[in-house]
Amino acid sequence: MDHHLFQVRLHTGALTIWELGDLLGVHPHLLHTMQLEYLDQLPVKTLIELARRLDIHPADLIRDLDSVLDHPRDLEPHMPRQQSGDPANDAQALLAALAHAAVPLLLDDVATALQWDLQRVYTALDHAQAHPELAGPYAIERIPPETYTLRPRLDLLSRA
Repeated sequence: MDHHLFQVRLHTGALTIWELGDLLGVHPHLLHTMQLEYLDQLPVKTLIELARRLDIHPADLIRDLDSVLDHPRDLEPHMPRQQSGDPANDAQALLAALAHAAVPLLLDDVATALQWDLQRVYTALDHAQAHPELAGPYAIERIPPETYTLRPRLDLLSRA
């Protein structure tokens, strides 16, 4: 980042040298000879807060961030976004989600939890309803207006 632009942003953002030192975790006297090249060594949280306080994009502080910020980050990297799959597998995943929930679920909530689009959830629901054997001793129950849950299939029990 241009040192002059940095100083202008400090001034327009009403950020004192003491506040900047506190934010960066250094004594303010060290900031008079500050080199901006070390900004890429700051923790991400500090870098984002600095950019916020200066009212600039983080990539304006560190030029190399442009290429990184062009790519969206998966919100949950340990759980990769699932691609459209086999309807039977999707139906079983939907049934597991309904079984796991303590309350009836909106299909929007199921889509969010499974990281699926809504059409994929509807396809899985249709497949599960068309193949009740996938749910074992349970059946999908629609609770108006648009929530779903699993309930025991009473037709599998005898009178005894």
